Amino acid sequence: MRSMRSEEGKNRPKKQNPDPLSSPFYFTSSTEVCDNCASQEQQAQLITSTTPITSLLLDYANIGQLGSMGEEDVEPFLIKNLKWRVQTVIDPRDLDRDHTMKLGISRKMAPMPGQTGDVQYFFHPKIIETIIDNSSPQMTPLTVQ
Repeated sequence: MRSMRSEEGKNRPKKQNPDPLSSPFYFTSSTEVCDNCASQEQQAQLITSTTPITSLLLDYANIGQLGSMGEEDVEPFLIKNLKWRVQTVIDPRDLDRDHTMKLGISRKMAPMPGQTGDVQYFFHPKIIETIIDNSSPQMTPLTVQ
């Protein structure tokens, strides 16, 4: 999510959350060097990640590039600005064209400490579907989670 920016590529918030837990990183190496990597490749190991973006969205709202944190503002903002990149270890252009991945956007609402109420989960497949529909046909096949 660190790659979010306007079409001009320069209107990013000055403040960014430096929390490394918000930026997933996965170690990978060639299978000749890393026995664990070879084992996971043979097992078609699944890697999952969750990247919180609330603080980044608040930064955009604070500088006036996001109208509000409401669904009616956040959804079109993400459709316009959300980007992702998947690459292989050796050569980023060498990603198997038959490889698929699932992407999803969800939202969790929970009461603050001392308040009553249930935790609610919402899923937003339209955001990913729209981004994929607007992408180049040369892209790797994706499915919406």
